[in-house]
Amino acid sequence: MRRALIPAVTLLALGGAAGCTTAPGTPTTTPTTTSPAAACPAGVWRSTGVSARGTVAGTAVTLDGGAGVAAAIAPDGAVTADFSGMEPARFSTQVAGAQVAGELLYSGSISGEVDLGAAGATNTGTTTPKPTTAGPTTEPGPDGPGSPTPPATGGGTGGAWRPIGEVNWTDLALTVRLTSPAALTVVDNVKLADVTNSQITQAGGVIDLQPLLREGTYRCQGEDTLIVTPEDQGPTVVWTFARAEAEGP
Repeated sequence: MRRALIPAVTLLALGGAAGCTTAPGTPTTTPTTTSPAAACPAGVWRSTGVSARGTVAGTAVTLDGGAGVAAAIAPDGAVTADFSGMEPARFSTQVAGAQVAGELLYSGSISGEVDLGAAGATNTGTTTPKPTTAGPTTEPGPDGPGSPTPPATGGGTGGAWRPIGEVNWTDLALTVRLTSPAALTVVDNVKLADVTNSQITQAGGVIDLQPLLREGTYRCQGEDTLIVTPEDQGPTVVWTFARAEAEGP
């Protein structure tokens, strides 16, 4: 969850110039030009990681990992994301006062559309995402109702990341395993719609039931790095993507 290609220009040798001849059988070199990448955020991307820092339900949470998610964003805002190559994202939090660690992993794909035309003014410089409301199981924290604060990142241009219309979540499944204080599979390859509040509580509230395609912000650092920060109706996380090569036909 497209790209304007500029054809290479072939330069033709001009005949008639004095002393300018090509010997028979001599190969003619044809200069080529490299097609520029589509303007960010449009393009083909692969996640280098997802991260979160802050509090959920008043409890400190960390989340790191999640490389390998393939995403494609069309210039008109159509988005598809394939999580089949995702590496586990490791988390640490507390449940009932006990320190808990584990990992979560998505599989399958999602599709939807974001309103890039209404992205608002671009921004530059270092920004700190605002505290936002986390999911329905989140209680007010010291900075408001659930306020995971992702790590600050460098400047760039960007705007609002605003999904519009229906998002297709039906193919996406989730697995959550605890590794400490005991090995336990909390969610075993379950469709997002079937994840229960009890399972979310067991995982310390770190489960995101609407990964990537939630309202938030995006920022481009150059043309080769895209940072998407979903903030609304769930934990605030930071998805970082690097531009990838488009697959052949």
